[in-house]
Amino acid sequence: KDDLQKGVKYRIILDEPKTEWHFARELWPIVLNPNYKIRIIRDKSKINLLLFDDQVAGFVYYPGKPVAESPMVYTNHPCLIISFHEYFEKVWVKAEELNVKAIIGKTKNKL
Repeated sequence: KDDLQKGVKYRIILDEPKTEWHFARELWPIVLNPNYKIRIIRDKSKINLLLFDDQVAGFVYYPGKPVAESPMVYTNHPCLIISFHEYFEKVWVKAEELNVKAIIGKTKNKL
């Protein structure tokens, strides 16, 4: 949360969930921050990866499993960083923006 206030930008791509979207109330200030962008893809992603400032990349060893159930591999190898960055940008362009305000509005109406 502090990083967002300092202007750090986060871009997240998520698979479309099988159920209705919901964000816990504690996450609202984070997901509503203009520096926090979420997009969704309709097809199941084939790789779960992380990029940090284009200097460190990470990916799960078993992408079919939940992130918490798979070992994470980290690297700072320039070739892998470039490849992951290019892959992320390609998927980002195709992904759909998630309307976080609408999701939170629906959640508020249910409370």
